[in-house]
Amino acid sequence: MKIIHKNDGIYIPYTLTQNKLKFDGKLTIRLNEYESDEPVHIDISLDKNDVPILGIIPDVSVRYAAEIDIPAREYKTEITGENILTEGQSDGEPIETSVPIEFNPDNITLTLWGLEE
Repeated sequence: MKIIHKNDGIYIPYTLTQNKLKFDGKLTIRLNEYESDEPVHIDISLDKNDVPILGIIPDVSVRYAAEIDIPAREYKTEITGENILTEGQSDGEPIETSVPIEFNPDNITLTLWGLEE
């Protein structure tokens, strides 16, 4: 995971264990569940009790804490057989299938915003 410190200050505590990113021991995000064919951006804010919440919720979020950027899912091409003609004969042409590459948390970018002391 790439870490960016957006500004100076104290940052929300976090841990990454396999595909789970946990903020301050209170909010856990399973990163692989958010992976998509398009890039995904997730905001993390804090409520008035400094509890991390997913997103920015009007009248609830009081401070911006972090951003998670998950790149678009990548695929690899695999040969899954040979093209079969209607008579049951193969023309020797391979059948190619796009298969998702396994999720890798190293591709995630976590941007941390300094919190007020």
